[in-house]
Amino acid sequence: MVIERNGLKVALLAYSPACDKTYNAAEARPGNNPLAVYTYYHEAEPDFPGARPKTFTFPDPDHVARLREDVAAGARHGPTSWW
Repeated sequence: MVIERNGLKVALLAYSPACDKTYNAAEARPGNNPLAVYTYYHEAEPDFPGARPKTFTFPDPDHVARLREDVAAGARHGPTSWW
């Protein structure tokens, strides 16, 4: 979504891995874009069953690509400011 007021354009993007599906964006409604993430638990101490595992969480590469495409599309509307 791009909003323009008094010559200033702002592109709004909403991505979240943790959001109720009822808040997802639709063709005619702004909202959240789901960003899938995966969590992997690795047994860090195989000699100690029940020890705390190492946890790795990473985003779905296809969802990251879509987010990058959306950021690039927003940047095409004018100067970009990050804060």
